[in-house]
Amino acid sequence: MKNKIMRVGIIGLGKRGKTHFRFYQNIDMLKVVAICDPTIDNTNIYRSDGIVHYKAYTDMLQEASLDMVSICTPPYFHYKISMDCINSGVHCLVEKPMTLCTSDAKSLSLLAEQKGIVLMPGYNYLFDSKIQKIKEVIASGELGDTSIIRASQSHNWGGKGPFSWHTNKKLSGGGTLMDNCSHYLSILEFLFGDIQKVSAFSTNNSFHLNVEDSAIIMLSFGNGAIGVVESSWNNSEGRSNELSITGSKATLKLKDTNYEQILEVNKYLTEENEWNRIVKERIYLPKGVEQLSKKRNIDNSKSLLKENTENLLEYFISTIRNDKRPKEYIANAIRTHELINYAYSSIEENKSLSTI
Repeated sequence: MKNKIMRVGIIGLGKRGKTHFRFYQNIDMLKVVAICDPTIDNTNIYRSDGIVHYKAYTDMLQEASLDMVSICTPPYFHYKISMDCINSGVHCLVEKPMTLCTSDAKSLSLLAEQKGIVLMPGYNYLFDSKIQKIKEVIASGELGDTSIIRASQSHNWGGKGPFSWHTNKKLSGGGTLMDNCSHYLSILEFLFGDIQKVSAFSTNNSFHLNVEDSAIIMLSFGNGAIGVVESSWNNSEGRSNELSITGSKATLKLKDTNYEQILEVNKYLTEENEWNRIVKERIYLPKGVEQLSKKRNIDNSKSLLKENTENLLEYFISTIRNDKRPKEYIANAIRTHELINYAYSSIEENKSLSTI
């Protein structure tokens, strides 16, 4: 498909579907030809430029002659839609979580391999340049042996509180653990792998829903490191992603919030007369982040998620163009599902669980 204009469909036009739409509109040799979402007004912008609107994705698969789709529906529908798309010969990017259970994720992976179809999980943070840089720093040995990992992701829904299908456990599969913790479980598997024990706790004290609005997961790794992942839907400061990795030689800190983006390595140096001097090395700072406004809430803007989503979709397109398979990312998504299941089981059983 290197020299072909690829025909794209989007199934589900919520926040993520609209993000995919905006990106695809700016790519050469790519054309969004169909959208499926029963809630869209027939007169809106997404019907312009010859884009056909479908109420049923099965009709879209039969009529639109698609090469690829973005599946951005509530998670409950991911498995069936993905199966039908793969069986129709259409390459699939499936927003996270790829399915609601591990066995379904494995079934999708196997079917895609058998059919020669690209199946791409939508864990967009793996494609953030800062996470990629962290992987390079870890591989370089600059941090030494890892001892403690602390990660957190939180937001406050733009001050509105959780809404729509996110509050319906059948459709979402869970609350902030599924929504936010899953990102860092995916990232920590990507960076370190070999998570051997999971112990989790959750509460719904903020919104009193049937899904958790805050969660903590404690982890132990095969390399001897220990870690904690925190998440919340009730951070009044807005969106925040933070990661701290303590090593025997240095500590790495990532901060990615409404107001600043920082990735730095801190080292202790010893000298004859100054044994406790900290030397900060700011090893990576994305261009222009100092321009992020402190005067407006950008929690629900495209600014914080734009780069990693674009990188994810570019990778998806490149795998199709070059007839490759994202095996590493599929394996990561399946393992992330396993860890999510362990976390929920730990909460239900009130005990730590071994993952090996």
